[in-house]
Amino acid sequence: MDYLTLAFDRPAEAWNEALPLGNGSMGAMSYGRLREEKIELNLDTLWSGTGRSKENKNTDVDWDFLRQKIFDGEYEEAEAYCKENILGDWTESYLPAGNLHIDANIPELKEHGSYQRQLSIKDALEQVVYRQDGQGYLREFFVSMSEPVMALHYRADAGSSLELRISLDSQIRHVCSGYGTSELVLEGQAMRHRRIIPVSSRSSMKKEKEYGLQSVFPCRHRKAVSAKKTTRFL
Repeated sequence: MDYLTLAFDRPAEAWNEALPLGNGSMGAMSYGRLREEKIELNLDTLWSGTGRSKENKNTDVDWDFLRQKIFDGEYEEAEAYCKENILGDWTESYLPAGNLHIDANIPELKEHGSYQRQLSIKDALEQVVYRQDGQGYLREFFVSMSEPVMALHYRADAGSSLELRISLDSQIRHVCSGYGTSELVLEGQAMRHRRIIPVSSRSSMKKEKEYGLQSVFPCRHRKAVSAKKTTRFL
């Protein structure tokens, strides 16, 4: 076996056992289950906020005023001044993009069956190899580096049928709908949060801000109806 390959003899049972794939922008955690698989999806821009700069632009900090507040024990006033005039804005809220659920009509693994999942670090390719009752099944999974595409390829031995039930869901507010005859589209609204930000540490005036971001996660597939036919997710 290549020393740049991670290999396991059973599916992942927890998140820290799942295998990561991604291209720096979109990512996934694969549990390697051919039956009732859940692939957790991630997108680097799926944050609340607008992408604006959060750096504090103030260059005229009254350090003597801040020190005096600390020396006088007025720590809340000192903290408020520091937040407004020195620190940048708060970080944004974040949740994963969603989950891709795939349920395949593959026999349950029994005593004389075999299973292996592996991730090639060199090729950034995950493979799940499964044999039961004399039938073999293969799943390959990769994320493109040049395009915003995740691809899963299922294959079964001759004489075996392969049917998949596919669904998408998310922790964020979302709608999953069909598009045409071979696509699912997950549309969601990134987290919005309202927070009160002091305009001035020496004033009681306050203002509110609310941020949000929309995201779309398409899933396309072709149905496999007999042996040697494959199913692709693009």
